[in-house]
Amino acid sequence: MKWGELKTHVKNQVVNQTIPDLEFTNWQDVCLSRITRDARPKELIQRTTFTPTAFPHLFSQDVEEIIDLTTPGNGTENIRLRRASRETMAEFKLETGGTPRYYVQNGQSIEIYQNGLNREYTLVYLAKDDAMTGDNEQNTTLRYNSYLWVYALMHEAYMYMRDFEAAREARTLYDAEVASLNAADAMKQSAEAPQASGAWAWS
Repeated sequence: MKWGELKTHVKNQVVNQTIPDLEFTNWQDVCLSRITRDARPKELIQRTTFTPTAFPHLFSQDVEEIIDLTTPGNGTENIRLRRASRETMAEFKLETGGTPRYYVQNGQSIEIYQNGLNREYTLVYLAKDDAMTGDNEQNTTLRYNSYLWVYALMHEAYMYMRDFEAAREARTLYDAEVASLNAADAMKQSAEAPQASGAWAWS
């Protein structure tokens, strides 16, 4: 299914052929990040390294979500950093030395504490999916699972039409599809690598 076919299908499902294309463009902007995070297709799981020289460090990639962040420790084991709140980071700003333990992601930038500069980090992340502009375009998440896009856009269309009960039903269908995807992924990972956990499964 391509972007143009998706719009036509949704119009047919909600029985409204008068919805302008501009509305679908706006809805795509709203839905893209949510669908990317919920679908999590492996084609969008990427790995890179970076060495920050100042904070905040701006990513050169479009990072939707950090999955795993590590840096070499003093021995053979890597240090796996944990996401933290800005309040926690404020406490670490008063300390010096030590090794990095926590990070805060703010959009396309990151801050690491403490003593986080001038060392290499390995980042496993969920990349932002591409927006679709032409009717013949198909991005990764639409190719991976068209149902998520159908239900998400149906929800937005029903809200636009002020049919709130139908919008709730579309959202229920969307949530059920996400749950089904999560269950299938969990079973697949368990069957393929019973001992794997965390970011290992993404490598």
